[in-house]
Amino acid sequence: ITHHISGAYNIICSALFRIPWTIGLGLFRTSAVIGVVTAAHGVLVKGPYYPIPLVGPIVTGTVLGSLGAFLPFDKGLAPVTNGTPWGMQAAFFTASTYHLLVQDTEGFIGCGLRTAIQRLVQIVGWDSFEINRDVVVMFIASVQIVSLLLQTFWWPAFNVFAPIHRVLYTVLRAQGPVSASVDSSNSSSLYAIAKRLYGTLSMVLVPVLVAVLSAAAQYYILRYYSESAVTSS
Repeated sequence: ITHHISGAYNIICSALFRIPWTIGLGLFRTSAVIGVVTAAHGVLVKGPYYPIPLVGPIVTGTVLGSLGAFLPFDKGLAPVTNGTPWGMQAAFFTASTYHLLVQDTEGFIGCGLRTAIQRLVQIVGWDSFEINRDVVVMFIASVQIVSLLLQTFWWPAFNVFAPIHRVLYTVLRAQGPVSASVDSSNSSSLYAIAKRLYGTLSMVLVPVLVAVLSAAAQYYILRYYSESAVTSS
């Protein structure tokens, strides 16, 4: 079509077309993974150590969301040679976040995470905040859409989880994937400045955020166990 219709290629490559296409792609990825996770949760059998099927739905949703990167299958493991691509990370984030915050209504992981997040949000003054399916789906879709828009129009290597990766690489003393080099001609651009600022802030804010979330999660998980023990007795 782009070769036979005059101006079609320019229209498809324009922001007027790419913005709604990118938003639709983010919504499609969110909906597809959530649908598979929901179906897997209803079909898979729970194990003896947790009240719901914990790992299966997350793995199923992650595989669905990242399968396209390996097609056709003659690529082998080439898509993950230089690290886990964003599509696979986004699928895992969508599957695990939805499964634990929405479908895990009995286990200590889901209950602890929901309670910790709700308490932390209430600390900043949002007392009416409540975690439900609509809130979780909107949050997941927002992360997907914003990330895709930034990757498409401004920062191709943008990854919202990059600060967490950097902290883990530092703590575990592991060598992360080599990132693509930035053109020296753009070293003074807004992109380069934002990238440096993003990297600097991530090394400061992420450890603090991880420490606060870990402490809150541990506190409310222990509290959940204590209340369960009192109720059973």
